[in-house]
Amino acid sequence: MTTHTDSHLSIACGDLEAKISVLGAELVSLRYRGQELLWQGDPNYWARQSPVLFPVVGKVRDGQINVSGKTYPMPQHGFASISKFESSSRTASNCSLRLTSSASTHQYYPFDFALTLNYELSAQGLHISAEVLNPGGGALPASFGFHPGFAWPLEPGRSKEEYEVYFPQDTQLKTTRLDSQGALRMERSPLALDGGALALEESLFTPSALIVFDRASEWLEYRPRSGGGLGLKVHTKGLPELGLWMRPGAPYLCIEPWHGTADPEIAYGDFSNKPGLAHIEPGQTRVFAIRCEITHHHHTTKETP
Repeated sequence: MTTHTDSHLSIACGDLEAKISVLGAELVSLRYRGQELLWQGDPNYWARQSPVLFPVVGKVRDGQINVSGKTYPMPQHGFASISKFESSSRTASNCSLRLTSSASTHQYYPFDFALTLNYELSAQGLHISAEVLNPGGGALPASFGFHPGFAWPLEPGRSKEEYEVYFPQDTQLKTTRLDSQGALRMERSPLALDGGALALEESLFTPSALIVFDRASEWLEYRPRSGGGLGLKVHTKGLPELGLWMRPGAPYLCIEPWHGTADPEIAYGDFSNKPGLAHIEPGQTRVFAIRCEITHHHHTTKETP
């Protein structure tokens, strides 16, 4: 059954259990048959598990945004991850948490909004949807992203080099990096895949996250390259960009579907002109979603039905 403390909500269905913090509506645990699949955090590397990124993804220039000639401070990845959400509904297998604009959020972002995170466990895995409602009178400019950090290796006793990320409809990826200040580099470089697969090794993540644009695949799979074992298939909706990241030496892999990115190297002026934003019309709701499905592998495979 669903349990509720002052700081967490717990949900369960079949072999899956999840725990969500009311601070940031952050998924902090995802267990399959008792095994933890999420990185559990270490301040020496990265203290979070799966922060919600809103209303920006990544860093903005000088840590501030400009709206109609006025500047506002904006933390990296926005303020949702450091805001307390209110629980709006709960059952044994799902829960919803909501953050609405207030005097506190207006210090960072002078727009009215309602952000609802819905978590649901089912036989198909964990489905997370984010609904961004614009109750205001003008367009709402915003980005949104998921930032789950999964255990790497996914199962104890395996090596990192045994894993890959599989893109079923791509033969190469269009990629870029962040510069030393956290700004998005403008150049795009092709990264070849082997039968759709990107072999994972720590060197992929130096000097920064690997950022992917224009992928054809609607889902990707984090899985063992050969032999048996668990994998995770990640389906996305409304999230065209993707970040892959880890801090070398740490046992996690972040698979981050985004709508929007960090600020580019070039200036763009008013926040509404920031590349990659969603512009949500008055009274409208934009939905961003992922579904994490447990997969099982019994032998070497390059194809997933």
